Parts: sequence; C-alpha cells; structure tokens
Amino acid sequence: MIIRSREFKRNPPSRDAKKIYIFCEGKTRESEYFNFFEGLDSRVSIRVCFLKGNENNTPEGLLNIAKEKMPICSFEPENNDEVWIVFDTDADKFLSREPQINLVRDYCSKTKNWFHAESNPCFELWLYYHFAEKPSFEGFHISKIWKSKLNEFICGGFDSRKYPLFIADAIENAKSNYIINEAGRPIVGSTELFKLGETIYKMMSDKIDRMRKDSE
Repeated sequence: MIIRSREFKRNPPSRDAKKIYIFCEGKTRESEYFNFFEGLDSRVSIRVCFLKGNENNTPEGLLNIAKEKMPICSFEPENNDEVWIVFDTDADKFLSREPQINLVRDYCSKTKNWFHAESNPCFELWLYYHFAEKPSFEGFHISKIWKSKLNEFICGGFDSRKYPLFIADAIENAKSNYIINEAGRPIVGSTELFKLGETIYKMMSDKIDRMRKDSE
C-alpha cells in the first residue's frame, strides 16, 4: 500500500482537550512518531516531554522526570489526562534495568492515570507492526537487527511524517502478538504500545481514518 507524502492540517487543541503526556527513552524516533498526532484533533493534546542531553533516560530516570514535571504541566487526572512512561526491555551490561522497570510498573499500577508501555526489545518493534503481522526474520531479540530490518522492510524506512496513520494496523498486529511471561512482562517480539495506541486512536479515529483514505 502506497501513501502519498503530504502535509496534514493541524489545529491547536481546545482548552478542554484531553492531555496525554508521554515520556520516552529515545530523543528522536519516539518523539517524532508521537508528535505526529499533536494537533490532528482539537479534542486531544499529545505532549511528548523532551529530555535534555544530560537527563537520565533510563526507566527510573523517566519516572523521576515525569514525577517532577507533572505539577508544572498542570496534570489533571480528574479530567482523564494521562501520563505514559515508554521504555524498552533491552538489558544493559550491569542488568540495572530490571529493578528500574519493576519500579516503573509498580508506581504506575498504584497511581491514577499513570501507565507504562514496554517493548521487547525496542521501540522499532511497534513501528514494524504498522506494516507486518508478525516478525519474520531471525535474531528478532536483538535491537540492532530490528532497526536494520525496519529499514529493509519499509522502503525508505519508517517516515513519521505519514506512516503513523497506520496506527490501527499496528494496534491489531501488536495485540495479536502480545504474550507476557510469568512476571507479567512482554516476551521478545511483544510490545505494550498498543495500549497507548488505543488511547490515541480511540480519541481521533475518525480523523485518522479520513486522513489515511485521502492520502492513499
């Protein structure tokens, strides 16, 4: 399926728009993807909270930054505003991520309208599911291979200026491949980002579907 490259009309959110705050590890790819949805529908405000170069983008670091910034951002859980912590499973050589991930999951489970979305092993898995039903290559437990395969599978690579319009396909494909282990964590090849995707798509599906049809 070919989608034409075009600029989409964007509008500022209304004062009563539902706000979704997203804190993510990546400083480029993740923010470019989620920023696509900002301004598409005045009923929803997608706010990707950028990290400075020296800020800690580990799972625990993201959580601490979110906890610090939310009062400044006027977070209003009573208005169904949401906070999302987006992170990957890939382990570091010191295995320090495991307790950090557990800390994020525990905090979000106990805090109203705070959520987490973990991808195993990387964010590119979510992007891949915009166009594929399941992984069909070897080594899909390695982040670097996901990144290279994404560029091979999608001609020219994933373009966040237009391909997020396929979010409905990504939700369906990610859900059909979502399996958790005994600890409730996604296994390799699974991502929880379909949960955040459902929140976004539910609020602006009519606009996204219309834009996708007009662009094809």
